[in-house]
Amino acid sequence: MNNLSAGTDDVFQERDFQFLLGALDEHAIVSLTDVQGRIIHANDRMCEITGYRRSELIGANHRLLKSDEHDAEYYRDMWRTIASGRVWNGEFKNRRKDGDFYWVKTTIAPQLDENGRPCRYVSIRTDITDHVRRRQELSAARDQLLAAKATQNNFLAAMSHDLRTPLNSIIGFSEMMEREVFGPIENEKYQGYAGIVCQSARQLLALVNDILDLSKMETTGYTLKKERFDPLKLSRDIGRAFEYIAREKAVDFQVQATDRAPKMLTADPRVAVQIQNNLLSNAFKHVNEGGIVSLTWDRAADGDVTLTVEDDGPGIDETVLSNFGQPFLVGNAFKASASAKTHGLGLYICKRYVEARGGRFDIANREGGGALVRASWPPQTIGAEFGGD
Repeated sequence: MNNLSAGTDDVFQERDFQFLLGALDEHAIVSLTDVQGRIIHANDRMCEITGYRRSELIGANHRLLKSDEHDAEYYRDMWRTIASGRVWNGEFKNRRKDGDFYWVKTTIAPQLDENGRPCRYVSIRTDITDHVRRRQELSAARDQLLAAKATQNNFLAAMSHDLRTPLNSIIGFSEMMEREVFGPIENEKYQGYAGIVCQSARQLLALVNDILDLSKMETTGYTLKKERFDPLKLSRDIGRAFEYIAREKAVDFQVQATDRAPKMLTADPRVAVQIQNNLLSNAFKHVNEGGIVSLTWDRAADGDVTLTVEDDGPGIDETVLSNFGQPFLVGNAFKASASAKTHGLGLYICKRYVEARGGRFDIANREGGGALVRASWPPQTIGAEFGGD
């Protein structure tokens, strides 16, 4: 809106001004004040929203409507703006005559005299009370949801901590019974039961650990550390824990790196271990007897560092592909085993960790059968060092 200049034709100026005020009166809350802020004009809409008669408003200072919502600096900024001849836009919470409050979106434009100094101000307002109320209600609802989510995650974290101690005891004692540390178990069924108890406790502990990691990420986040390490050596160390499964299922298990792969990384090795453990656990869970599982470090054509885990099992169900990235996927997500159930936490946590370092996490079905999961990072985000660097 252009500033209104007081030209030499005062009659025309006043007639023009009255025409503009008449047009504005049909749409907005309008008032005029002098340079001290005293009201010299108030339209019908202003009287309606403030609850004051026009005779009560004319001559009164605009401070009559002031609430305690805005601090002194807010008003000082407004006055600095309009006193310099510029237009000010903002929101005000004002007080009605009966004590109720209302909100207005306000534009204040200075009218300049022949010397370019403000001689009065035009205030045009729109009632936004309902809008502000809805905005405040949405903000309050959001805060309640965040508080509820934090309470839920804190509960899950506390529960997970309380569960891990007895689960570790169950695993330890059942392993001792299975190995007959203190003597033979005469009934072979009992020995088999000990193995089942141990395996079930391990599965439950893995789920509890996933819930604990998820709760930590959702409430406080995870502070990524930076340590320099050899990615292939770390992967081979991780792979040793899966060698017994590979032998039992006669799986051809390969941990490898191409010539293009980085020799060293500067990232969080604990996160690298968790990502690879989750991906390999999924691959071995669903690969068929005599199948293939591979973990490969490489560098893509676009320069990104890639970590790929593949298997030649039945592949991934379309439900998982369409809902990928959501936690708590319940159901038989992979086709490999009719008895397998997944909550989707492992993949979700991997995705969050990869993206926290500016990376990308993708899953797909391989041509010819099987699943492929790939994490990729820009080399600078994980401190990748290549041969010759």
